[in-house]
Amino acid sequence: MSGGEERQEKAHFVLSVHSSNTCKALILLLSDSDNHINMSENGTNGAAADKEVKAEAPEAAGDAKASEQVKGEAAKEEAEVKSAPADPVRIVRQVEHYFGDFNFPKDKFLQEATKEDEGWVPMTTMLKFTRLASISRDAGEIMAALKNSGSDLMEVDEAGSRIRRSPARPAPEYNEERKKALLRSTVYCKGFDKEKTTLDEMLDFFKPHGDVINVALRYYLDKRTNKRGFKGSLFLVFNTREGAEAFMAKDKIVYKEVEILRKWQEDYFEEKKQEVEESKRQRQERKDKVKAAREATNKVKDEEEEDSEEPGLPKGAVLCLSEINAETRREDIKEALKAKYDVENNEIAYVYFDKGDAEAKLRFREEDAAKMLSDKIAADEDEGLTVNGSRLTVGVLEGEEEKAFLSKCQEEMKKWKRDNRGGGRGRGHKRRGGFRGGRGGKRQRTE
Repeated sequence: MSGGEERQEKAHFVLSVHSSNTCKALILLLSDSDNHINMSENGTNGAAADKEVKAEAPEAAGDAKASEQVKGEAAKEEAEVKSAPADPVRIVRQVEHYFGDFNFPKDKFLQEATKEDEGWVPMTTMLKFTRLASISRDAGEIMAALKNSGSDLMEVDEAGSRIRRSPARPAPEYNEERKKALLRSTVYCKGFDKEKTTLDEMLDFFKPHGDVINVALRYYLDKRTNKRGFKGSLFLVFNTREGAEAFMAKDKIVYKEVEILRKWQEDYFEEKKQEVEESKRQRQERKDKVKAAREATNKVKDEEEEDSEEPGLPKGAVLCLSEINAETRREDIKEALKAKYDVENNEIAYVYFDKGDAEAKLRFREEDAAKMLSDKIAADEDEGLTVNGSRLTVGVLEGEEEKAFLSKCQEEMKKWKRDNRGGGRGRGHKRRGGFRGGRGGKRQRTE
């Protein structure tokens, strides 16, 4: 296909892509002769389409398959009209759509074609437009229909087999101001039969309702069947804001005994935007609730495990040492206890001490282990417990002081277990020394 032909295909089968989940909507363009009604089947136009892309997230479908389906429909329609003379009204409105105020200003291909010969476009070029060719492939028939219509938009050169937009009707510039004007003159309508509604019916229906320059039937592609489906709604573009306001001011619009819902397109987009935001908010709320419930469940499990795994610590098991010289290390204390009193390292649960501290606390695993060791040391009146040349004062925690110390030990053990559940989670949860028991110092696990 040549560049021109490819551009023509784009003029008839415009593919618009919708939002985050993406959707491909196919656009077929048509027009009306008497009122210059430019009709587009499915999708929207210009700035309106851009806004709809941001506001909606319809169903997705493949570009190539969608395009082939619409081409197939156009081919079927073409085959049907070959057996009978073409409807001149359909011919005129289709051609007037191409050259009309709505389509022509943004149709770069057609604009380029009109620059070559004072605006004249050969019928050989026009017959490359798929939609027009589906109505009639007879250049003479097309030109006759335009000539007999009395249109003030189109001029016909039968001898040269060409047509053009009348120079007396210059097209409006398609700029930001024009886009905004079109957006403000567009109305959303809903309530049409999703199975039987046709573009020609909509053209006839809206013809008495003012200076309509475009009707966009809205379609989607079903992912399961790969077939187009009409949404039952459309966008109606008026030539002026005043014309749109007059339409909106009517008491009601009824089509086939169904009252048609009408909204400004801007309001429709805003509602869709709010719906999307509300849907996101609700999804986030559900996620937050699930997360909170999971955390609550885990907390209960943690507490149950802590209660079951951490029985009360043994009493009479905390040995207090004081008058330790500044050069003494934990290892010195443990080695002295083992050498003189046969205390194995695995009998000691934790040592709360840092080098330089004058006091230390040793928590044993067995109940009354500290009491029995203290009695042994007390019985050794000659030397007692001597570490690095210093004879240490030995005692055992008892009563409320013991209860408070053991309670702190248990809290620290629970916190460590929570922070390191599942094998630890990074350097911030690495197991460290712990709290200081009185002036006893940093704890050290001996195992």
